[in-house]
Formats: sequence, C-alpha cells, structure tokens
Amino acid sequence: MNTAIIIIWIIIALTFLLVDVFTSSFLFVWFGIGALVALASLILGAPLELQIVIFLISSLISIAIGYPWARKKFKVNIKQIKTREEEFIGTIHKSEKDIIEKSNITLDGVLWRVINRGEIINKGDSFKIIELKGNQIIIEKLKGEL
Repeated sequence: MNTAIIIIWIIIALTFLLVDVFTSSFLFVWFGIGALVALASLILGAPLELQIVIFLISSLISIAIGYPWARKKFKVNIKQIKTREEEFIGTIHKSEKDIIEKSNITLDGVLWRVINRGEIINKGDSFKIIELKGNQIIIEKLKGEL
C-alpha cells in the first residue's frame, strides 16, 4: 500500500473540510467525504484510476443527497439589511417642481431620475416612492394631501 497516496487522500479530505468551514457553504465537505471513500477504496486495494472514479462518483452522490439536506437543516433566517435606497420605498415627499412623466429630484443630497406612474405631480404636491428600478425611482402622486 502506497503511504504517499494515503497522505494525499487525507490532505484532500482535510482541505475540502477546511474550505467548507471557512466558507460556510456546505458544499465542499461532500468532496471531503468522497476523498475518504476513495481512501477506503485504496485500503481495500483499488488501483489509483478506480480511486479517482470512486472519489468523483461518491462526491457527486454525497452532494446530491447531503447538500440539499444541509441547506434545509441549517437554513438560518438572516434578517436582510436594507440599503439606504431601499429604505426610500414607501416614503412620502413634497415635490419641488412639476413632474409629468420623467424628471430629476434630490433625495438626501443625491440626484435621482424619477418616473411618475400616474397623475401629473405639481409643485408642492405629495408623492410616494413605489419602487426602485436600477438607478431610477418610480413614484406616484399621493391621493389627498397630508
């Protein structure tokens, strides 16, 4: 039995395990399991070519079974932090000029391109930010003044 190959399979298994620990992706550990199965095949006397095939097949099988299970089992509900721009959605502002279809407005010192979905917004009217589309803000005139 070739001890160099044993050490190589152990190094491969540990490397994949460490990569998974540092990335927290639950993807690479399955290759480590494949390396351990290949190591077992070496101990049972399989030639190197068969060990590599066993490594690949056992890795793919363990990924197909283990990865979905691990993602489901260890799924963590992480509260998404909104970007500053996403926090604009739903806010109400007063128009500093007439906005027919498209215009530019300044929010928090940043110039934005706005698209008006609805009635013409006159200077002094209130509007609500509906959504962000790329670098454009979609707005609607507020029905009834605040």
